[in-house]
Order: sequence, then structure tokens, then C-alpha cells
Amino acid sequence: MLPFVGVSLEFHTPHTLGARDRAECLALAETVLHVDRDWFEASFDRYDEVILYKRRRTGALIGVTGLRLIDTEHEGDGVRLFYTGSVVLHRDWRGRGLVPWAGLRAIARHGTTARRLYWLMETDSWRAYALAAGNTRDCWPRDAERAPNPLYDHVCKSVYRDDWDAERRVCRPIAQRRLRPEVAHIPPKAHATNRHARAYAALNPGHADGDALPVLVPLDADNIAHFAWRMCLHAARPSRGRR
Repeated sequence: MLPFVGVSLEFHTPHTLGARDRAECLALAETVLHVDRDWFEASFDRYDEVILYKRRRTGALIGVTGLRLIDTEHEGDGVRLFYTGSVVLHRDWRGRGLVPWAGLRAIARHGTTARRLYWLMETDSWRAYALAAGNTRDCWPRDAERAPNPLYDHVCKSVYRDDWDAERRVCRPIAQRRLRPEVAHIPPKAHATNRHARAYAALNPGHADGDALPVLVPLDADNIAHFAWRMCLHAARPSRGRR
């Protein structure tokens, strides 16, 4: 049985998210972040939906993702951004295809439009960057030498505004939240063996200080098919340590 079969996804609007769920989301976030509680609570209210990942058998919370839909125009074309933030998974469930699965569910819910679809997220760790770069055929930026992308520049300026550092091409640190040092750190083994870790270190040299690298993923048929295929590969791996 695929491991995510034992997991349910719940899509909540922020005002339907109860106090218990919010407290559990904060507790999960604090395993990887130093975060201000008031800021964390307020950040949830900026999303259109909050996706909760729960064990079917026990109801235990194992992950959370915030989703905001942003419609914009670029060079005469309509664009819909699936912006994700506050993405946290319990360490035992990382690398199992759960975030891609939630993404496919979100596309099924909100992707019926004539607009071109893209996934937007800011990555503050090499693992988050590898989620996009390692599971899609195309995303931007994929390496430090790639030519500028006008849509990427437009999106970063319009979405992040004053938080976007156009010269360094990263989002400035958020004072109210910071990855724990052991999570932000790129281990020497990962740097030596994982090309996405090396690319991330080159693209975002200030990650240890809280800089975040936005990533833009085209949600076209080819990328979605590859994403789904990679999700199944991850999910089919042996589920050691699962209880």
C-alpha cells in the first residue's frame, strides 16, 4: 500500500480552522522554526486555504501547507499562481510525495481556468528547493547561470514587493520567523552528492541568515505528469520507521 493512502488531506478556509488545529500547526512549525506566535497566527489568515495532512487511523497532524491563489497579468496573458507557504511536514513523513499530492489536489480544485498556471513558493532550505527542482522537468531558477525570466521577475516584484531584493534576487529575511540552524544548514555530504543542494547554495548564499529563494514552476501538462510520476516513485519507497 502506498504510504500516503494512510493520510487524509483537509482543505480549510482560515476562519474554519479551529483553535486546536491552529495550536497543533504552531507546535509542528516550532520543530523547524523559531517563530513569533502572533505572526504565525496572522499569516494563516492571509491564505485562501490551509491544507492539513493527518493520519487517517489516529487523526494526528503530520503536516500543513498554506495556499493562496493569485491572479495576475503578464504581457497580455492571464496567469494564476498557486502560492504555497507555511509548508511543514513531520520529519518521519518528508520525502514521501505528500506535498506533490496536495499540489495535485489543489490544481484539481482550482485549476479550471483559461489562465496559465504556475506554482510559486519561497524556499529557505535546500530541501524545499530540491522539492521543486528535483520533481519537475522545468522550474525557475534551476541553476545560477540561467538567463533571467521576465515572468519570474514580474511575479517576484508584484507578490513580494518590499521584501524582494532585486539585486540579489532573493527575499529578505522575515524577523518573526527563522529556520532553526540545524534545518537551514546544508550538510557537507548533501553539498557533495546532491546537485540541487549545490545549486541552492549558489543561488541563495545568504540562506543561513534567513534569505529565501522564490521558485516558479509552470503547471503545464508535461510538468504535472512528471510531478505525478515522481510523487508515485517517492510514495512507493519502503516506509521504514512508520508507526
